[in-house]
This record gives sequence, structure tokens and C-alpha cells, in this order.
Amino acid sequence: MGNRDRTEAKGEIMKTSGLRKGLGAVLVAAIALVLTQQVHGQGPIITSFHGNGELSWTNQPGTNVFSIEWAPSLTSDWQSSLTPLVFVCSTNTRNTVSVPMFFRVRQEGPAFEIPTRTIATDGNMTDWAGLPPVLTGDVGDDDYAMPGDDIEAVYLAKDTNYMYFAMKIADGAPLGAGDGHLHFQFSLTSQGWDDLVTFTNRFAVFTSVQHHPPNWSVDTTLHVVDPLSENRVRPINLETYDPTTHLGVGTNCVEWKVPLKDCMVTSGKFAEAWTHYNVNPSPSDVVIGTPLK
Repeated sequence: MGNRDRTEAKGEIMKTSGLRKGLGAVLVAAIALVLTQQVHGQGPIITSFHGNGELSWTNQPGTNVFSIEWAPSLTSDWQSSLTPLVFVCSTNTRNTVSVPMFFRVRQEGPAFEIPTRTIATDGNMTDWAGLPPVLTGDVGDDDYAMPGDDIEAVYLAKDTNYMYFAMKIADGAPLGAGDGHLHFQFSLTSQGWDDLVTFTNRFAVFTSVQHHPPNWSVDTTLHVVDPLSENRVRPINLETYDPTTHLGVGTNCVEWKVPLKDCMVTSGKFAEAWTHYNVNPSPSDVVIGTPLK
């Protein structure tokens, strides 16, 4: 299964600020970090971090996507979610939690600009010629060795009416083996699926193709955070589309289109894609982590 591929950066301590009192509690202002030497050139550099609650940085020109991460100490794991500080339930009279003491700005990588092109969803990839993939997968890394589920590349395009999706498959035709129910899914989230299920995000837009032999379907759903649901998200169906006009299946690809309005806001969202046989407990192949421009 593909791993999240985000640029790591080295940091150095920039400044500290003192203790401040407010609302009856002591607030410990954090140590800011300067990030240097990214893979894609000079990374963001923190320029100020004062007691007014604002953190500023400089970065290279262009459309960039950043994450503000925190840690309780320099030897702790960095995280962007505040989940550990939300709904802290305890029957004890004394409790301890880790709180943000150090911050860093992390550049997620160059944003992908969705190309403009009208695609015929006929199962033929020639319409995509010359367009870069938004995601690429490692061939041979699908978990269950079932046919038609190993993602080689994922493509995006748009025109004034539709968003177009194509998933190129490396291990045969994208058809469910036997009577297997096979999903091809693409999502747009604020910082990826992991941040959705840890409540950093509040919703994500999913569009998917399903092959439940002999039938095909195409739909778009809105996944909303719901702490009481089994997967901590609750799907709400937005639209279901006619597969005879919105879907094309080829010998090594599946492509589909959905109205642009149903994709909601795409700028700044993270693209993720995966395949999943219903008979298996988890997805076969996952490609994660590209921000969109």
C-alpha cells in the first residue's frame, strides 16, 4: 500500500517567549522553529512568533500548501491535529495531557494545477496524452494480489462543466474478480484522510466508481465527521450519475466524470485515491497526499 509522501525538513530553534497569564490559566508560549533545506528548494522560514498569537513566515513564490505542526517537546512526534486535547474524559481527580510547546511550518510540496481539457469518458486514455498524473502509485504494492486493483497513476482534468478522473491500473482490467465488488475511489480533503478521521477536517468529498458484476455505478458523496459512527465519518450521498454517459472502462483503466459543482472547492485540498474489494477488510492500494492548486 502506498505511503504518504510528504517533504520532511530540518528545523532549528528560532526564539522563545515568556509566560503569560490569561483567563485564570498560565499560557506557555511555544518555541518556534525555522525550517531549512526542503527537497524543492528553500523551505519556509519563520520570521516572527510573538505573544499576540500570530506566527509568520516567508517562502518561495508560487502557490504553496503548508501545515502548522506542534509537539510537546523536540523529541516528540509532530502532529497537526488537536484531537488529544478534545473530549478528554477522565474519572481521575488529577490529569495530565501533552500540549503544544513547539511549532513548525511544514511545506507539503508544490500544488498540482488541474489542467483544463474536455475528456471523452470512453475507456480510452488517448484523451489524457501529455497531461501529468496527479498521483502515481508503486506498481506491485497492492495488498491482496487480486486483479484490477493495483493503481499505477491517477489523472485529473476539468472544463467549465465537469471534473474528469482517470485511474490507470497495472495488473489487468479494472473488473471485479468473479463476483467481487470492486471500488475505485478518489477523495478531496483538507489535509488527507488521516486528518479527517482525527477530526482535524470536518468533511471530505468522495467520488467513486463501483463494479458489482455485472453492474457499474458512479456517485459522489460527502463524508462528514461523526464520532459516534463506526468509521468516525458518516457518508451523505450527493449525486448518482448515469454510468452509460459518465463512465468508461478500458483494458487497463477506468475513467469517469462528475459535474464540477459536485466537487465543491478543490483549491488547497489533498487528492487521494484507492481501490477496495468489499470482501477485504481494507483497501487494496492507496495513493495519498498531493495538494491541489
